[in-house]
Amino acid sequence: HNHACGNFYQPNADCAYHIEPSVESNTMDIVLYITSSDFNNPDDSIQDNILIYNSDVIAEQFLIGGLNKSTEYYQTEAFADEAYFPKTFFGTRDKMTVKFVSDSTGFGEGFDATYCTVPKPAATCGGA
Repeated sequence: HNHACGNFYQPNADCAYHIEPSVESNTMDIVLYITSSDFNNPDDSIQDNILIYNSDVIAEQFLIGGLNKSTEYYQTEAFADEAYFPKTFFGTRDKMTVKFVSDSTGFGEGFDATYCTVPKPAATCGGA
């Protein structure tokens, strides 16, 4: 969870959540599930968002996806038609980063996420 005071995230947040399971990058992939999100911008802007990176380095070449207030907005076209949860992102390295940023106007409850590791090549983690 990225909730703060009163279960709402703070304005002007700039957070990075590093996922570093103890796996060897050549044998396991990371599967990240964004299970819910609540981003609130009163002016209908899309400034509050999360970006997912296939690395512990936050850089454009590692960006694999993202979402914001509009669950139909994605950084990658592969997810353009999926406006439901969970959102699934596959990491092919031994680390992933989720970066959350909010602007100075409005705030929501943020997002919930979970992850697992699977043998390469990743498919899904399954379960009930």
